[in-house]
Amino acid sequence: MKSLTVLFSLLILLYSFAFAEKIEKEFVSENGKSLTVDINSGGDIQVEGWDEGKIKVVVEYDGPENAGFVDYDYASGDLDISVNMANISDRIDDVRFVINVPYKFNIELQTMGGDVSVRNIQGEISGKTMGGDLAFDKINGVINMTTMGGDIEVDEAADGAVVSTMGGDITVKKANKFIKAKTMGGDIELMAVDGSIKASTMGGDIEAVMVGDVNKGKRDVNLSSMDGDIELTLPKELSIAFDIRLTYTKNSSRNYKIDADFPIEIKESKDWVYGNGHAKKVIEGSGEVNGGKNRVKISTTNGNITIHAE
Repeated sequence: MKSLTVLFSLLILLYSFAFAEKIEKEFVSENGKSLTVDINSGGDIQVEGWDEGKIKVVVEYDGPENAGFVDYDYASGDLDISVNMANISDRIDDVRFVINVPYKFNIELQTMGGDVSVRNIQGEISGKTMGGDLAFDKINGVINMTTMGGDIEVDEAADGAVVSTMGGDITVKKANKFIKAKTMGGDIELMAVDGSIKASTMGGDIEAVMVGDVNKGKRDVNLSSMDGDIELTLPKELSIAFDIRLTYTKNSSRNYKIDADFPIEIKESKDWVYGNGHAKKVIEGSGEVNGGKNRVKISTTNGNITIHAE
């Protein structure tokens, strides 16, 4: 937690020397309002909650002084920010928004390319970047964010998160209720999830740990990788119905296995099955523990599956 706070402080310091021009605006606001930012030209966005009754917007950029490329639509404490380059003859580069809002705020962020970071917010966070990293810390509200290419880090999501990237790693340190994480190419690490878990990668490893009271909330798990190892840790008291499938190809090392601390029946196909240019065999695992209430579905190709009980 301290490392992420230090990182935010360092980023602010570094960026203060990197931009030539700065525009500052303030708007009266209060808890329960909303912020929308749409940077159709691309740029970084940083949002942080504070205990002031106003919104503060700082726009940093390389370009001419007092360039009028930012539009503000303000009404009764809600603020929509957009970027309009149509009437700007000079070149505008390296746009970055640093925004403070009251703690209880709903936020929607869109940028054509840039990093997005949000911290200390009690409200829903949604949006996407067409290419850049995402970082979230101390969010008490559902996160629903996408990047078309970049890493995602969630330090704390108290009400769950839906995050996806077209290419990058996903790390979630702590989350409640649920996590849905998807990457088209990268590893996924879910360090402490008090709720249901769904994660998939087209090429990478998955590590997930479930924590909390096993009798509270939904506890289903669905993990899938097209090429990688999967490691899952579950509370030993959890009521589970296992559905596990490990596929390996004839041209692979063929020494993959399902290793579980729970009692699971494991079966392996005897014959090679041909399809899509590959010969394959399948190792399947099934079984019920403590009544079989929560479904745990795991699948991978050419990777090991390991399930720990704690």
